[in-house]
Parts: sequence; structure tokens; C-alpha cells
Amino acid sequence: TGMAVGDRAKVFLQDDLGFNKSLLEFVYPDLFVGALMAFWIYLVYFFASGQMFIVRGKKFVLFKPKFIRQDRGEAAASSAYQSGWLGFLGDRLWKLIPLAVAYAILMQIPVVSGVIGFMVFDFARDGWFYDVFIRSILMSFYVALLPSGIEEFVRYRLRKKYYRRVVQLKYDRAKLSKL
Repeated sequence: TGMAVGDRAKVFLQDDLGFNKSLLEFVYPDLFVGALMAFWIYLVYFFASGQMFIVRGKKFVLFKPKFIRQDRGEAAASSAYQSGWLGFLGDRLWKLIPLAVAYAILMQIPVVSGVIGFMVFDFARDGWFYDVFIRSILMSFYVALLPSGIEEFVRYRLRKKYYRRVVQLKYDRAKLSKL
């Protein structure tokens, strides 16, 4: 009735839609959990792509590893991770910031926050350790590791299909040459 347009919009956003988290609730635990989630993704990518501290007796810089001599297997495995979903999310340390902010913003949406809360077993939480540490590990699994695993499985099935086809062609060719 006597409310300004801005006040009505604020009441609608807070009361009706549920956007009522404060800045402190945005930063902790949401932004902190998002940053920790992005760090786990980066760490998994760092080790999964073969970018370790020492490879074949050669020492490499921690955040910019350089492979001097690679055989085809290592190069193919490294490029598969770099071009995949895990590489997209975790190949650079600076991606920690946008991933953390995106997670914190998504947690401001009540429906999304409820779904994420159910996915990370929010009903069983107990204390800081679960709220931050376990939630970040579970979210990194759902956001990066599960899709990356599915991607690797699809890649494996395709490779297996081509291998079977090549073996079948060799078998047919050997069968024809005996006739």
C-alpha cells in the first residue's frame, strides 16, 4: 500500500522466494566451501594428469610442470585430461575464484540450495568438519569427478568398439586369405 517499489521487490525476494541470506552467510560457509571444492578439483586434476613434482627423475615447478620427454601413452593421457571436463574446471589455479563464486551464488537460490543440501546429506551434518570439509569433497565429486568418470567410461567404450572392429577386420582378412 504505502511501500515503495524497491521495498516491495525486496519483500518479494526475501519472503516469497526465500533469498534472505546475509553477506556473512554468503561468504561463510558458501564461498569458503566453493573455494575448497575448486581446490579439490584442481588437486585431482594436478595429480590425475600426470603433473607431479618429479617425473622420470626430473624436477618440475609446482604449478607449471613441463614434460621434457613423453612417450605417446603419457602424452595421450595428459591431453585427454586437458581436453575433458576435469581439465576445463581444474587446469588453472585462478579458476578457483569463479568456481567458488558460482557455488556461493547457486547456494543463494533456495530450490538449488535445497537440492544441493539433499545431495550432500545435509540432514546428517554435525559441526564444522561436515559443513565445510565433507560438503566440499562431495560437491567436487558431483561437479567434476563423476562427469569426468562418465567421460572416461564413454571414451573407453568407444576405444573398445574400434578395437573389436579392427580385430574383426583382421580375422575376416585372414579367413579370406585362407580361401
